[in-house]
Amino acid sequence: MIIAGGWTFAVLCLVYGQAVYQDHVGYNVVSLGNSFLRYLLPLAPFFALSVGGLGAWFVLKLGRRRGLSVVVALVGILAVLGVWTAFSRDDEGLNAVLPELSRYGIIRQAVFRDYGPSAVVLSERSDKVFFPLMHAASPLPEAATIRELTKNYSGAVLLFNTTLDDRETSAWIEQGFMITPVFQTKNQTLYELEGDGYSTVATSTSDFAP
Repeated sequence: MIIAGGWTFAVLCLVYGQAVYQDHVGYNVVSLGNSFLRYLLPLAPFFALSVGGLGAWFVLKLGRRRGLSVVVALVGILAVLGVWTAFSRDDEGLNAVLPELSRYGIIRQAVFRDYGPSAVVLSERSDKVFFPLMHAASPLPEAATIRELTKNYSGAVLLFNTTLDDRETSAWIEQGFMITPVFQTKNQTLYELEGDGYSTVATSTSDFAP
């Protein structure tokens, strides 16, 4: 067990420990929702067995009564930490996520009501808010692809994104788009996109950030 657990830990560290994963809106934030944490799930059985082995060692060294008291305290602490992490340790715990999911449901229904199932919603990372009721794409395609979509697609082409500032809005306009805000919720805004067929930049790019 020790060899298998050590080998699993070493391989996971070598494979997934070679880079910084920026999948949180904050910078270098390690939270419950980080995607790379699920890659450590193979270690869970070894962790559970290690806790059991540690409990047996306490019973052996301290005697049955005192050892069991330590084991109960240890398991209790781990259980409390687990529940705390799952519910409220950070902004991706259940206490924070459930209201967000409810908000996204309201957004999805509002967009579906106004634009119907034929709408295409582009987003950097929030495509799951709209799929499968509507067509959704993430990350953003290149500007030329979006321009072709707004020109030839008969349905609405929408952008759901962190609210754009003046420079970011100008970047879209320079790429040949008319971008109209529809509604804002918290720090996100839904925009209507139209392509006027004219771009003031020489190359197409999906990077609309300043």
